[in-house]
Amino acid sequence: MRVLAQGGERQLRIAVEDSGPGVPAHIRSRLFDEFSRGEEAAGANGSGLGLAIARSYAAAHQGDLLYDEEFSSGARFEFVLPQETAL
Repeated sequence: MRVLAQGGERQLRIAVEDSGPGVPAHIRSRLFDEFSRGEEAAGANGSGLGLAIARSYAAAHQGDLLYDEEFSSGARFEFVLPQETAL
């Protein structure tokens, strides 16, 4: 896993990447929905709330949490905040 941070004039971006299989295309549209879990998560711990809570937290700070569908080496999520909020 890698954690990267990049600050610009307008945004602070914190990315978390892994080298796993990524998120299957058929669940990406509901990835940030509460209690959403793919069939692949059967038997795994968790309630399906983590990404929904994280996105709500980002929104509370005028930011967003994004899944990078173009990242081909696993999964990549970006936490994006306006620079004035990040200070």
